[in-house]
Amino acid sequence: MKLSRVILPLLLTTSVLLTIAAFVPQALPSQSLTSVLQRQKAPRTLLGAATAGEGTPQPPKEVTLLKDLRNLRDLKVVDMHQHFGSFEDMGELGKKHLTEEIPVLPDFLKKFLLKTSSKFTAAPYGSFLGMKQQNGFARIDVGVMLSVYAPKTWGIASQESLIKHLEDPRNIRDGHPQFVGFSGVNMTDWDNSKEIAIANLSKTLEHPLVVGIKLAFIHNNFALDDRRYDPIYQTAAKYGVPVYHHIGSTPLQKLSDKTEAEREKFRRTYLVEFLEPAIQRYQNVTFILGHMGFDFNDEGDDRLPEVIEMAERYPNVLLEISAFGSCKFDQCGSYLDWVFQKVKQKGVLDRVVYGSDMSGLPLVYALYKRGVIKSMKRVNYTVAEAEQVMSKNLIRHFKIDPLKPFPHKET
Repeated sequence: MKLSRVILPLLLTTSVLLTIAAFVPQALPSQSLTSVLQRQKAPRTLLGAATAGEGTPQPPKEVTLLKDLRNLRDLKVVDMHQHFGSFEDMGELGKKHLTEEIPVLPDFLKKFLLKTSSKFTAAPYGSFLGMKQQNGFARIDVGVMLSVYAPKTWGIASQESLIKHLEDPRNIRDGHPQFVGFSGVNMTDWDNSKEIAIANLSKTLEHPLVVGIKLAFIHNNFALDDRRYDPIYQTAAKYGVPVYHHIGSTPLQKLSDKTEAEREKFRRTYLVEFLEPAIQRYQNVTFILGHMGFDFNDEGDDRLPEVIEMAERYPNVLLEISAFGSCKFDQCGSYLDWVFQKVKQKGVLDRVVYGSDMSGLPLVYALYKRGVIKSMKRVNYTVAEAEQVMSKNLIRHFKIDPLKPFPHKET
């Protein structure tokens, strides 16, 4: 019996279960959406995605609306948020979360399926359902692979692995790279090892396809306002690269599971107000606010309005829209519609960047992209505005243009 006859059914079974889990809506009503709309005194029409066009500013007739464009193949897409790795490399909290996301099956079978499928779906060049194949199916021109150091949660995707994948001869699509990368930072025992960590970060950033730094203080319980980590921002300024921060809660850790003292300490790892001092100090560094402060646990900590206001105040702030636009968190698309309307009203559309955070599941690159485009159509975005969101706003902050053919030259 051929190996493919065993592997393919396992992949398909796990993939279907995980994809369903990723896109099945959570229980309604959503406190996050409701509270944000109430705080902003938003009109009730924003609660209905199908009626988002009502009350939405209409562009001049000579401008081409995205919804009138029949062929979207020329719409360039750069996905800011793609993870690589394997189930075995994840931390215990990450493994526990993914195992619980799969319904019905016993844990031992869930773990076996996750272990097997991740070697394909979360591998940049995996067979059948690898990341490159999924990007091709979704018509995503460039994916930003993220190196991560979060040993207790999502695990470790090392700088060395990132470089290896970027230098792979298969890293090419239509003459340009399929993947560029953001470097993680090993912040373990920071007080005693920061010189080594910064040296490794600097070495990684010297690679022409490494175009930024990825941080997720929440996954390591580091406070955003802790100035001991300023050398990271200083390194970003030296190499002229943006810094991505996870801003917003995580389904891996809930406030309800912590004591009051622990909650206040934990909030400092993901609420945007604690990052603001660093944004003020390092105005020569671009900060990408990942997930835009969304509260994935619906526990009253949504900071999306504040994140948008921060983009108004600081020209070095970008807003990334990954994950919260999936059906699991935004059943009818109302929240994403509201976001796209609000950033346009506030004059910060040029700061919004596309990301999915959907790695490891087949079809979800395509599904998330489809949901984002449908939302922009509902709120009457033009083709030019969609191009800003899907690629242009991001790549103008890169040291190279990843959509240009090899060899790459600094822009």
